[in-house]
Amino acid sequence: MYDCSWGLDVVRVIVAGQLPREAHNAPLHLFSAAPELVGYGQIAYQQRSAATSRLLGQLFERFREEGFTMTYTMADFHRDYVKEHFPQLTPEEQVAALRALPARKQAALLGALPLERQMELLQVLPPEERREILRSLPPEELLGALSAEQIREYLDQLTVAGSEQPRKSRRKK
Repeated sequence: MYDCSWGLDVVRVIVAGQLPREAHNAPLHLFSAAPELVGYGQIAYQQRSAATSRLLGQLFERFREEGFTMTYTMADFHRDYVKEHFPQLTPEEQVAALRALPARKQAALLGALPLERQMELLQVLPPEERREILRSLPPEELLGALSAEQIREYLDQLTVAGSEQPRKSRRKK
């Protein structure tokens, strides 16, 4: 541990990799860069609070799935947690969460849901917000959600609508 002065405050810096392998240091070893210390932390950690169990539980799962060499930040955890638990929110909560995000992120979050649920949520949004989300998707993703028959019908409608517009008259020379 290092105490550093910062103005009138003292900041204590704890270097997890330099702490001794003791049970009371186990939670800190979970955040070490050394795989052997993380492994020790997993074995020696005694859960005492339900509040921290969610974060540490997912941290353990990620270590087991992908190994110790990955770099997994708190921002990564928040993103993954939201994507994993978004489907469990009520429809009203989902709409509120979607509206708080820019269109590109809305599209990514919607992509984590089943297609039927995506359509339901899109229908709840105002038309302009819905268009903005759909514009942020690549064309192959948009068209991939439609059948060939639906695409043909839409193109036929466009063709008919285009032919109904009056043509400009030509001048004779």
